[in-house]
Amino acid sequence: MKFSVSPVVRVAVEPRNPADLPKLVEGLKRLAKSDP
Repeated sequence: MKFSVSPVVRVAVEPRNPADLPKLVEGLKRLAKSDP
């Protein structure tokens, strides 16, 4: 059974160190892929 619901929680995140932004983006992509 598949449910079609909108996200319940939204948050804004940013890296403490701007140089870590690519790592953060990659991590968020992986999270979105595993839990759409």
